[in-house]
Amino acid sequence: MIETEEHLAIYVADAIKAHGACRLYVDMLEKVWYFTGLGRHQAQEERIRAFAESHGWDVIVHTPGGYGLVADFTPASTSA
Repeated sequence: MIETEEHLAIYVADAIKAHGACRLYVDMLEKVWYFTGLGRHQAQEERIRAFAESHGWDVIVHTPGGYGLVADFTPASTSA
């Protein structure tokens, strides 16, 4: 069960290793980062980006219609 950033990091790392990417929807993201009030989506997005960076991943955070917040994690891109 994912309840902490540590559990989430293991889940994302395993998915990236197995599939090359990991998509998380709002329900799973809010188990770890739950914010309320005005600006909550911005606060969540900032925390998700910091989490990805701290683990060496790239992330795209978006809100496709009907799904709420979605985060797509991938291995960090390298610059040549």
